[in-house]
Amino acid sequence: SPQMLMLSGIGPGARLRSLGIDVVADSSGVGQNLQDHPVSGALYYTKDTSDLAEFLSLGNMVKAQKAGRGPLTSNVAESGAFFKSRDDLDVPDMQLHVAPSGFYDNGLHEPVRRAITVANTLVRVESKGHIKLRSADPTWHPEIEPGYFDDGADLDAMLAGFATIGEVISQGPLAKHIDEPWEPASMKPTTDEILASIARLGQTLYHPVATCAMGTIEGSVVGPDLKVHGVEGLRVADASVMPRVPRGNTNAPTIMVGEKAADLIKESR
Repeated sequence: SPQMLMLSGIGPGARLRSLGIDVVADSSGVGQNLQDHPVSGALYYTKDTSDLAEFLSLGNMVKAQKAGRGPLTSNVAESGAFFKSRDDLDVPDMQLHVAPSGFYDNGLHEPVRRAITVANTLVRVESKGHIKLRSADPTWHPEIEPGYFDDGADLDAMLAGFATIGEVISQGPLAKHIDEPWEPASMKPTTDEILASIARLGQTLYHPVATCAMGTIEGSVVGPDLKVHGVEGLRVADASVMPRVPRGNTNAPTIMVGEKAADLIKESR
């Protein structure tokens, strides 16, 4: 949405003019305030277990698609949890996604040994990035700077998350199925080892929001009715209108925004 708005002349005026775009509405907040959930996984080789990757076969694929059953009906992230990285927080700021396989780099690599992945995800995010046009040509990809960990508090929370994962993985029924650590390559990794792991495997959880933030203050792009400030007859109805990334997955809130937009449009007829 911010790219479409800026190409249409709605966005930071000086930047648009420098690209030869006629300014329809000088809206400084378009493309700013980008927030997302960063994630970096802890992976462990397992013993006396199976691995979801072992069931990748044509027969199981057909069973899942035709009958809705079998191992490939898994959503991969089969379990999870929310918790606080610090006791003084009022709400959880971390989320875990647990997969019965070795999952990293967007799942683009087949695991070579049975494994479990515990994805450490920050859901209360302080860092902010931006999206900027690089050209008035709509076929050019925009500049996207997510700003992950620009605020040191976010990195502190991630470090605490890895410590919690270490405590959980070494206790109870789960511990007997852990063979050896995969990433980071230690059962009790140092801070430097965790930071190096985040640098290698850190990625998005695909929840970018807030680049067309809703509000009535300076810098907001749309109002409570989802109408774009300074433009008649134009609404934005997607995750970009959320002024702050929610403490959880964005799918359901985004559906809610779309349904609310439909109701507002019907009411305005």
